Amino acid sequence: MAWPLAARARQASGMPRIGVLMGTPAQDAESKAELAGFRDSPAKLGWTEGSTIHIDYRFPANPDQYPILAKELIALRPEVILAQLTPVDSCNCDRIYKCF
Repeated sequence: MAWPLAARARQASGMPRIGVLMGTPAQDAESKAELAGFRDSPAKLGWTEGSTIHIDYRFPANPDQYPILAKELIALRPEVILAQLTPVDSCNCDRIYKCF
């Protein structure tokens, strides 16, 4: 089986990886605020993004992209995936969770 380049890189570096699948665009004020809060939590535990932990972010332009982006994150083999759903996305949960 061929591993994606990013997955091989993680295995070589040993740096833990987190996948983040947001429900709102990257430029959205809500996304920015939530990500700032999210980044603070590992920092309080001594984790530094890019140095001691790697975080992969995905922001769908529309709800149809969720399954595609979820599969991308899964292929990177993170230790954990954080997925934020909007009310519209909640209607499509069966499609989204089939990816996991």
